[in-house]
Amino acid sequence: MSEEFILGLEPGDLIPADMLEDSQGELGLLAPDEEALLRHYRRLDVPTRAAVVQLVSRAAGPEPEPEVAKQIGRSRGRVRK
Repeated sequence: MSEEFILGLEPGDLIPADMLEDSQGELGLLAPDEEALLRHYRRLDVPTRAAVVQLVSRAAGPEPEPEVAKQIGRSRGRVRK
């Protein structure tokens, strides 16, 4: 499904700039603290953004294993934690 369809635009129409600028927080997709973090993050230069992403990734720990991979492991007789 295309963005144009969702927004009720004709194929090939450009998405209005004001629709692209709406913050996700105003749409109810982000908690206030997430919106504040994103707003500050966007003001950073690229090298600082990269450093912040690396720092947060390390602090958050390893990514959880997707459920599909866990199910495959079980079906092969392996149990993953």
